[in-house]
Amino acid sequence: MEYKQKPAICIEKDEELSGEYLHRLEEHVNITGNRHADGNVSASFLMHASPEDLDDFWTKIFTLHRIREVFEQESKRQLFDFQSDHKYLLMAYSPGIQKQMGRLLARGREVPFFELAEDYRQLLEKAVESPPTRERHVNACEHIAGHVKRNLSGEEKELLLRKLKQFVDGAISLDEVRALLKDFGHKYGDDYVLSQAYLYPHPFVSV
Repeated sequence: MEYKQKPAICIEKDEELSGEYLHRLEEHVNITGNRHADGNVSASFLMHASPEDLDDFWTKIFTLHRIREVFEQESKRQLFDFQSDHKYLLMAYSPGIQKQMGRLLARGREVPFFELAEDYRQLLEKAVESPPTRERHVNACEHIAGHVKRNLSGEEKELLLRKLKQFVDGAISLDEVRALLKDFGHKYGDDYVLSQAYLYPHPFVSV
């Protein structure tokens, strides 16, 4: 995913962050003292939150940043592309709202851009209010895998099922499952799978 500008993050310095850690952050975000930044977070959260909570935090920051860049272009085509690229990310967060967003865009040609964008923004912000459950992550992963399922060997299907079970059990991270789905997408040349923001929700893996 490419961005015209980096998201701006305001960090509450309730704990000292190392220069190396800040440098890693600044490769992808602008750190500011402005409370009206794209996101507000404490240093202690960044240092001690679980991988799942960090993934949720960064996913929200970068997803909402991407939609703002789309709105700046005032292009319905780009809005439709955003929905397509974020289909499974939204499914993981809120399958019901993801369907509402699809229905909203289905009548997009009849609605002025700014009205469509405002309704879409409200639904998107509502969709990402609560973190996905592991079950919803599994559902999204299974839907993504469905695009290459016919190409998968028996061993690959078993590997995917095993990885998903390990994720549900807490034995491996979601990033490991995402990596496997990316490998399938590359191996079988599925551009739609590789276009999914769910597999590239933010630039951080272990930050």
